Amino acid sequence: MLIRISLGMLSFVFVSVLFGQRFNIQSLGLSIFFVLLPLADWLPYLMIRKKYRLVSHYLWYYPLAYIPVGSIIVWIILKGEYYVALFIINSLANFIHATVQTPLGLEWLWPFSKNSFSLYGNELIIFSKNERLSCMKKKYAQYETRSFKKRGKQGARSLSEEFSDRKHPKGKKTITLLAISIVAVLAFWLLN
Repeated sequence: MLIRISLGMLSFVFVSVLFGQRFNIQSLGLSIFFVLLPLADWLPYLMIRKKYRLVSHYLWYYPLAYIPVGSIIVWIILKGEYYVALFIINSLANFIHATVQTPLGLEWLWPFSKNSFSLYGNELIIFSKNERLSCMKKKYAQYETRSFKKRGKQGARSLSEEFSDRKHPKGKKTITLLAISIVAVLAFWLLN
């Protein structure tokens, strides 16, 4: 989450400078909102995960569809190229981060291709739909085994397990990126 927030702050500075905008706290907040917006698929995921035995919350992580549809909605609501650019840059930042962070990657070319692209471990890996589904079934089985060991009973994973399995360490790189983004926002604010 901290990486995405950092990316949202850096995107705000970049797009604001590119469009000649002055510092605006609402635009900064909107930028962070845009970078986090794809994660809102957690809400339906939490409601349907047990029924469909879901492992991934990536319900609308389809960049080729998400970005154009979202851009049109942002244009209709906010009426400005600046906001559309904020949406596009933040969406791309989120999806690129997910592609690097997620072993099974994302379906970047959906609906034209169901292949997933991953840069996990700094190596491009392409998964077919069947390979991805097979990996997800194995992952679900691992989650069930881990849950059984923790709770001693079968059943869907608890909410705390859902979140704890997805925690990302806050290492030096994450803290450095956060510090750089805070400095960038402060410098942009002070220089305006």
